Amino acid sequence: MSLGRGEQQTACQKHMGKVIPFPLKSRVRTPPGTPTTRRPFTILIVEDHDSLRDIVSVYLMRQGYRIRTASNGQAALEILSTEDVHLVLLDLMLPWVDGFQVLHWLRQKQRARFPYVIVVSALTTEEDRKKVRELGGDEYLPKPFHLPHLLERIEALERRFRQNK
Repeated sequence: MSLGRGEQQTACQKHMGKVIPFPLKSRVRTPPGTPTTRRPFTILIVEDHDSLRDIVSVYLMRQGYRIRTASNGQAALEILSTEDVHLVLLDLMLPWVDGFQVLHWLRQKQRARFPYVIVVSALTTEEDRKKVRELGGDEYLPKPFHLPHLLERIEALERRFRQNK
């Protein structure tokens, strides 16, 4: 039995926007009844490619991180000016305000409490890397990258952050 064109669209529309719940992995096991006072490690993902931003977001949420996202540099600046963020995963090629401008703003305005920045970009020339270093980027991860490798870096940063608190 095949569905007609109108019936196919109706069947597809039933599932569009559906939220599929999934259990989060427990990263820290605590005995039942133990109060949890640790605030989650907050990561801002600044990426204009919707699918990549969504994949990385879901992957890191599954690991227990608090995720904020921005699809352009202007939205990233608004989040960074109003919220505490521990880590920024920053693409360089963004609409309106590019990643270089975001780095520049971070280092000018957030001197006392700037987040750690990992630049995740397809721009891989030595000139681009040098500019990122000059603007205060902490690490440079070229695209494409493996999510488990990114997670290892984030976990190491989180451990260091927790030890310094």
